[in-house]
Amino acid sequence: MPKPASGDNKRINAQPPPEPKATLPTAAALSERGILLVLSQLENPPAPNERLQAAIAALPKPA
Repeated sequence: MPKPASGDNKRINAQPPPEPKATLPTAAALSERGILLVLSQLENPPAPNERLQAAIAALPKPA
């Protein structure tokens, strides 16, 4: 969170505190990992399980 300016200085300190700053690389790595996981699942979807097959069978047939 920015700190208020002190004295005549009209600037604000926009540098993040050390704690959140330390978590940014981890969050970026998790985001990249999540994206890669989603892309992998789209390219290689798992086989349909019994519930999905039952749902497909329950769909109305096209006319």
